[in-house]
Formats: sequence, structure tokens, C-alpha cells
Amino acid sequence: PVLRRIARYADAWVPHSSATPEMVERDWAVIERVAPEFGRKAADIGVVYSNFVHVLGQGERPEAAAARFATFSGMDLDYWREHYLLGEAEAVAERITRRIAAVGGRVDWVVLNPVDWDSEQLERLAAEVLPRVSG
Repeated sequence: PVLRRIARYADAWVPHSSATPEMVERDWAVIERVAPEFGRKAADIGVVYSNFVHVLGQGERPEAAAARFATFSGMDLDYWREHYLLGEAEAVAERITRRIAAVGGRVDWVVLNPVDWDSEQLERLAAEVLPRVSG
């Protein structure tokens, strides 16, 4: 029902941040299939990719970020590694690119929500992650 409402009414769609690329691809396929029932084209619906992110320094272990993620969720570190953006810059960029590809490469906006707003995180995002993102 939610995807039908998106297909019928939405100006933009923001997949759940914890959605895997496969989930995003499956949901987008539903929106594409259902939109014509309401006289719409899925291509006219904007797409926003949003997710929590923490970029590890080279060689830094994911466990070092566990306390930061615990602030946002009761989920364990394995869950965060699977569903959110936790890793070194290259891995984070690849995960963003896979999610963009899941909607046919058409994302209007990418919203990254750092779990730690220190300047080092912002620098890693700007200098090491974003230049690697294609979509």
C-alpha cells in the first residue's frame, strides 16, 4: 500500500535508509509498474538516497565506531555494516553507487547523515567518498 501511494501521489521517493540495494530495486520496480495505473510515469517521481554514514580511517576497525552508531539505534554492529554506510571511503562510495544503480542510476539527491559531525568525518566524505561516487 505504501508504494502504491508513492506511485500515485509522491513528488519524490526516499527509500528507507536501512534498505539494501536489492530492497530498493524491488520497491522501485513496484513504483514503476504501478505509476501508470494513476496516469503517471515513475520517471517523473524524484528519487532521494539518504543514509547514515561513518567513514573509517584507513585500517580503522569497524568496532571503533560501534559507540557512535549505538546513539542512533539499538541494532548491533553487524546490522549497521549491512544496512548503513560504515567502512573505509572506497567501500562506502561503492555502497552508495550500488544503491543509486538500484533505481536505474537516477537519483536526484544524495543525503548523507554522519553519525559524527567532527571535521575529520566531513573531510573524509568530501575528499575521499564523494569523488568516487558515480551515478
